[in-house]
Amino acid sequence: MTLTREDIANIVGTAKETCIRTLASFKKQGLIATDGKHIKIEKHKALGRLVENL
Repeated sequence: MTLTREDIANIVGTAKETCIRTLASFKKQGLIATDGKHIKIEKHKALGRLVENL
């Protein structure tokens, strides 16, 4: 599936800038990896637990 950061922001109901900061935070925590326009989930369970706590 191909989505822009703006698309992701619209889906979750936030600003594009917030989406970018959140993705950067996830990357710093090792939850995701990015390669250009691709995002790979590295730690599925940890990311799932984070989402459950929102």
